[in-house]
Amino acid sequence: MQELLTAGEKLSEEQAETRDERNEIQPVLAPTDQNLRADLDAYQSDYLDILKYRARFET
Repeated sequence: MQELLTAGEKLSEEQAETRDERNEIQPVLAPTDQNLRADLDAYQSDYLDILKYRARFET
């Protein structure tokens, strides 16, 4: 897919959906340092902040 974009070609609707889904789950499969820091910060706070942080993954 990246090769198509680099070559200047347009992605099909199915390819675009696949790309969007992959980008959505990327932080879970291969978290960046920034993602890990956000998780750590959330879980070192109070109970209500932890619930708010986790709620964004449930919707």
